Amino acid sequence: LPNKEEVYYADPKESLEIKLWKQICTYAGVGDLAKNEFTRGQFTGIMSDLGYDSASSVTRYLERLVVLNLIKRGKKGHFFVVENTILSNEP
Repeated sequence: LPNKEEVYYADPKESLEIKLWKQICTYAGVGDLAKNEFTRGQFTGIMSDLGYDSASSVTRYLERLVVLNLIKRGKKGHFFVVENTILSNEP
């Protein structure tokens, strides 16, 4: 295509934050308020599956997800998934 028009038709790349949120939803029972909790240890496992093994990466992405209001802090080392109807309806 002339003038690099193919750039406009490319599929958008899913951000790492969205991938992490979707993975967390498989650990936590989203929709069931009693079970939407996950631990830092579970999150560390998700991060290592994606190739991020450092403790600072785990902390940085937990902070990003809190700032983006995709998760909320609980007691020490525990977090809660915030339901997001837009993201949960994506394929």
